[in-house]
Formats: sequence, structure tokens, C-alpha cells
Amino acid sequence: RARRIRTRHQSTLMVLRIVFIFISLIFYTGQTLATTEIFSAVANGDVELVKNFLDQGISVDSQDRDGRSLLMASVFHQHLELSRLLIKRGAKVNAISKESWTALMVAAMQGNVAIARVLIASGASLDSQDHQDWTALMIASYAGHLEFVRLLAASGANLSLENDDD
Repeated sequence: RARRIRTRHQSTLMVLRIVFIFISLIFYTGQTLATTEIFSAVANGDVELVKNFLDQGISVDSQDRDGRSLLMASVFHQHLELSRLLIKRGAKVNAISKESWTALMVAAMQGNVAIARVLIASGASLDSQDHQDWTALMIASYAGHLEFVRLLAASGANLSLENDDD
């Protein structure tokens, strides 16, 4: 009888360890399997799959473990139509990642003027600053994206902001 109790106790401990590991993985990565899958669909530009995930209730403002939103991922992978879809579904255009970046800053890094126009038309803040006080204008300028710089200037970006590097 003592042997059965020990075996049952060991089985219970094993189940508890597995549950603890599973919960730890969710908290550690900050993502569920569904969130991971929608980020994969965004990276691949699969508009229909992203629509399906959103229709099933996955938040349009889901974030990865670094606080990057679906919209930021779409902008990073330069998916214009997907970015439009996410905005239409209510994505926060001015969401901020853990690095204090916005989708417009990501577009500035990429030099993607078409996506920038969509973001700006949807209310993207032109003068948001990251944790080092860089703005989308500074990022585009540093990366040599002159057309992007012109767009931001013409849209009313503050040309006199400075960062820690100035």
C-alpha cells in the first residue's frame, strides 16, 4: 500500500511539474500558441489566415514577448494590405513596444513610404520618441530614406526635436 501511495504521489508531482513548465513557458514567452500562429501568419502576409484568427477572437492588438504589435510585425515585413486590414479592424496605430518603438518608426527604418502614408492617415503620431529620444524622422534620416523624411516633414513632424546623440 505504501508503494502505491508513493507511486501516486510521484505521478501527481510529475503532473504538477508539467503544468508548472507549461505555465512558465506561457509567461516566459508571453505568447499562447494562437498568438504565435497569428504572428507567423502576419510575417507570411497571409491576409485570409489573419482574418480568420481575428474572427475567432484573437486581439488585433496582440503583442509578442517584446511588446511588438501585429501591426508593427506587418509593417516590419512590409505588408501594406495586411497593415490596412489590421488598422481597419482597430489596431492601435500608436502602440508602443518595450523598446518604445511605434509602427511608424518601424516603417521609417524600412523606408516604406506607402505604409507610412496609411499610418499617418490613420492618426500615427509623427513625433513619438523611443527610449533614446529617437523619432521616426530621425530614424528615416539616419537610414538615408529621403522620401520618407520629406513625407514626415510635409505631414508636420517636428523638425527641431533632438535625441541623446545630438
